[in-house]
Amino acid sequence: MTLPKKGLRKITVGTNRYAWSATGNDEGLHLSVIPLKQQDNLLTARFDYHSRVAGSTVTAEGVEIMHLKQQLVITGLVVRRVIVHAINEGWDPRRKGMILNLGRMEVF
Repeated sequence: MTLPKKGLRKITVGTNRYAWSATGNDEGLHLSVIPLKQQDNLLTARFDYHSRVAGSTVTAEGVEIMHLKQQLVITGLVVRRVIVHAINEGWDPRRKGMILNLGRMEVF
């Protein structure tokens, strides 16, 4: 199982190198990670946006529209922590065919 090569970022955790990507949709942020040496392995996790109100406007009809600013950004530090957490949960990046979906996570 591989990820599209365009837009992948790379990170080293311990002695293993990984490629990762983060995408967003209405449900939140989705993180996908693959080990570079065992690309049929996959690690996924989801995060809520943790948005904050940045302002509001009122339409001509009197409807208030809230403007939100995203608080969470998936960084290398977040990815590193997710990988370490997955390994502690039994995900082995060196073993063939290891797929782990951590589901919805909180930033830690």
